Amino acid sequence: MNPDEIDVDGLVAKLAGYRYPMGSELMLQNYVEEVLKSEGVPYVREHKFNATDRIDFMTSRIGIECKIKGSQNEVLRQLMRYADQPEVSSLILLTTRSTHRVQICELRGK
Repeated sequence: MNPDEIDVDGLVAKLAGYRYPMGSELMLQNYVEEVLKSEGVPYVREHKFNATDRIDFMTSRIGIECKIKGSQNEVLRQLMRYADQPEVSSLILLTTRSTHRVQICELRGK
């Protein structure tokens, strides 16, 4: 798959077609990596934006963050930092916590 052909809705649809483990965040990340590989989606794992901010996956200009812990405010602050990055056009939060789930949310215009 060409990275320029990846759109956020299509990627969300691909990711939504799987059941994810509820164990640890590392287990969730490893499973997401297998899903991306099996779907032929090119990605970079642990993409560093700067010395302190690192997102779990970047594919094209879409960032994917996996969360199983943390308050809604903590997760939101982290996603806001990622949304501030010029190389990010969209963000996907993959979570096992119902308190983290928001259907559609715009952060910094993304």
